[in-house]
Parts: sequence; C-alpha cells; structure tokens
Amino acid sequence: MTRDSALWYSDGNVVVGSGSTLFRVHKSVLSKHSEVFDGMFSGPPHTGEEVDGCPFVRLFGDHPSEVRCMLKDMYGLRDRTSRKVTLEVLCVLVRLGEKYDIPAMRAEGDNILRELYDVSLEVFQERNQAVSLFGGSLYCGTPDPNARADFPIAPWKRQHCFDIYVLARDHVMNTIAARALYGCCRWPLADLKLELTTLLTPDVLWACALGREILAKRGGVQLLKLNPAHLKTIPMPMGLFSASAPCEKQDVCGPALEKTFKIVRLGLAPPRQYPVGEDDRYALIQRLKQELCGSCQARVTRAIQDDARVVWNSLPDLLASAMAGAPA
Repeated sequence: MTRDSALWYSDGNVVVGSGSTLFRVHKSVLSKHSEVFDGMFSGPPHTGEEVDGCPFVRLFGDHPSEVRCMLKDMYGLRDRTSRKVTLEVLCVLVRLGEKYDIPAMRAEGDNILRELYDVSLEVFQERNQAVSLFGGSLYCGTPDPNARADFPIAPWKRQHCFDIYVLARDHVMNTIAARALYGCCRWPLADLKLELTTLLTPDVLWACALGREILAKRGGVQLLKLNPAHLKTIPMPMGLFSASAPCEKQDVCGPALEKTFKIVRLGLAPPRQYPVGEDDRYALIQRLKQELCGSCQARVTRAIQDDARVVWNSLPDLLASAMAGAPA
C-alpha cells in the first residue's frame, strides 16, 4: 500500500484505502460533506483494522484517482481556475456524489450534465454549426471546446458521448442519456471498437444499433413534412416572408416539390438518419432547396426545423427501448 503524497495529513484521524493507495484524512471533513461517512463515523467506536493508529476504511469499486478527486473536492483543493472540468471530474461528481451522498458534488455534476445536453435544439445546432466551420463539432467532431465559454467539459473528445450516455443512464437522467445516445448513434458502426472506449458493452452496442434504426425511421416520418399541402400551411416569422407570401416561381417550385414528395412517398428517398440535424446536410433537401424560390426555401427549412424540435424534445421516449438494454 502506498501513501498518497497530497492527501496524507499527519494529524488525520482516519485512513481511507482505495486500490493500493492510502489517504490519511479527517473524519470531520468527510462527515461535513458526506451523509454516508457521517453515519459511518457517528456509529459505535471502530474496532476493526487500523493503519498508523487510525481507523482504516476501505472503499470498494472506486479507483484511487476517483477517490483522490473526491477528497480534493471535500478539502477545497480542486483546481477551480476554470469553470470547465475534465470528464473524469464530472464522473466523480455524479457517481461518487451519489454513492457517498455528497449533495454539493452531485448537484454540481447534474448541472454540468444539463449544460451539456439539457439545452434547446437551437443551442445544440448552434454549437455544432459554429465549430463545424473549423472542421468538426463539439458533440460529434474533434475540435477544442475551449473555443466556447458555454461548454463545460475540457478537453472534449468525440467518444466522450459514450461516457456521458452510460453515466446519465445509470443515474436515471433520461433526457441527458437519450441526447448523448443520439451522439453515440452517429458514430460509424465500423469504428465501434474497444480501442475507442472501454464502455462498449453489449448493452451499449445494442443501444447504438437499435437507436440508429429508430432514428432512421423517425427521419422518414420527418420527410413527410415536405408534403406540398403541408408546406402551404406553414406561417413564416415576420421579417422573413409573411404567411401569405406567394411563391415567386410557381412553374418551377410546384413541380420540384411534387417530384421530391413523390420520391419520399414511394420510399425511395435516402435514409435521413439524424432527424435533429440541420437540413442542409441532407442531400435530398439540399438539392430541392436549390430549385426553390426564397419563400418556398424558407417554408421547407421551417417545416424540417419545427419537426426536428419535436424529435429533440421527445428523444427520451423515442430512444427508451434502446436505452432499456438488450432483451434477455
């Protein structure tokens, strides 16, 4: 067993062990922050194993680096020069915050998860669009997230969506889990390997496979919003085109819309696998809009965006069967 160099206090009155690492700390500090430790230390006098004359408490299932992070947070030693945290710190805040009933840690972890994924569709798309100009996106690409002050994790890697999915799923944060799973489902199946993340358990692979199927089906439903009759009913915001703005080239727009909708209706349209993404990344809509006048383009964009918002808000229900895990 090795003493931790930073968390070994000569006047500490309890030794906490994790793996092969020992931490000599103070009961009062642990009790102040954790209901679990408070209950442990307020019980009958310790009669078990001791280390250096102090009661010894072994923690099971926690990595020494996680315990070190938890104790540093309790002692106010965590680096707070930036509001951003690492993925490891986030996992500690949520997992150990709940396991040892540390309200402040759990609340901070929950808030960070909400900053990540409990956002509006517009914020999600704007984050992706802003960074994609430089070759990637925060959720599904590989840029430096420090470019955005409103993004709480640094450094962010594309595969972190798997960690967030499992973390949120295991702690019953269904909205966060579903939106993180959306990011997992966008990962190319050929690249889903253990080298990517150790979290590729059968349940996670099942969730990704079923999730992709569910999203593709929902994307097909979204394309039905291209029905010309439906597009005529869509009101446009003031300042763009009024609700009654006439088509500027009916002889072109009408046939183009009918042709595209026929392709959709016959099931010949390519799969729209990511129905909360921006429509300009989907070739069928992109080609259609190139043929349309400004008024019709705006209505197509509005129709898809309105439905994308519905999908985004309903992801927890939409992906519930995928998150439930593989059938026994």
